[in-house]
Amino acid sequence: MALKEEPSIGLRDDRRILTIILTMAVIFFVGGSVLVYINQTYTVLRPSIVLAKDLFIGFFTVSSLLVAAETLRRSALSSRKLLALRLFDQWEAQHLDSDVQAVIREIAEAGQGKLCEIVEGDKRIRKKIIDFLNSCERIAIAVVDGSADERTLRERMMPTLAVYFRELSPLILNLRRNYAESHLFIYTERLLARWDRSR
Repeated sequence: MALKEEPSIGLRDDRRILTIILTMAVIFFVGGSVLVYINQTYTVLRPSIVLAKDLFIGFFTVSSLLVAAETLRRSALSSRKLLALRLFDQWEAQHLDSDVQAVIREIAEAGQGKLCEIVEGDKRIRKKIIDFLNSCERIAIAVVDGSADERTLRERMMPTLAVYFRELSPLILNLRRNYAESHLFIYTERLLARWDRSR
């Protein structure tokens, strides 16, 4: 069953920009009408009306800047969510066959001696597992640097990703030791720790 997609921008954000536009429209029509009436009725106040007109123009300039800023913010939110969904689709498309999942379970249960035998056994399965871990790391980096929406990915990935990463931790430790690279898949590890703390 497909997940029901949330809109790229929430209803609360739609209300915010609508409120700004409606407030500007009300002030324009009410304020404009009042200024016209005063200008026609009280000629002595015309210099003050010129000042009021300048303030009015200033207000609308600031309001236009606010609308532009809100529009940019909404575009940024949409693009971050879109990237998160694209990364999730790519990650999900890397379907792990039942034989790969069986090897992952073996890795979780294996001792250090058996681990080398399992990992070196089938190169195709080893490549699939490494590709999967690399995909997880790409997603974690995108979340950490702020280019992908973290909430979207956490809601869709957290339980499955946490289970796989825990089961593959003996292999990850082995790769770090063999290649003398202590930072291998560190972003995924940190991201999962952060998600676990935020629950």
